[in-house]
Amino acid sequence: QLSARLRFRLLRCGSCRVMVVEAMEFPEELPAINYLGFNQDQTCLAVGTIAGFRIFSTESFTLLHKEDCGAVSVVEMLFRTSLLALVGFSSSRTPSSSSRKLTMWNTKDRCNICSLQFETKIFSVKMNHRRVVVLL
Repeated sequence: QLSARLRFRLLRCGSCRVMVVEAMEFPEELPAINYLGFNQDQTCLAVGTIAGFRIFSTESFTLLHKEDCGAVSVVEMLFRTSLLALVGFSSSRTPSSSSRKLTMWNTKDRCNICSLQFETKIFSVKMNHRRVVVLL
């Protein structure tokens, strides 16, 4: 299990809390991490990997959701809902994944809601309850 091989620690730096994620053992078995990001209220940590994505709770550090859907370079959550914006990761190891494709994903139903293909690479995605903004 991925969460069993990762160690989460909270450190203090002045008034800031720093969450440290590190591999405990067998780092060659862990999928390469392409992205780390919090949801809007910092209750979840989204991890994009070469195998898919993982969602962890920042309170208990437990694995909340895992999808092995192919390489992911961006995972943007809408607060703590089941809605995610996913961007593929293009490389020689993952030729079927595209960094130009945005997929809106429902984690509850484990299904694709819609996909948008862009002319150029997607660098970032941000969401709120009314809008999705894509940085090309």
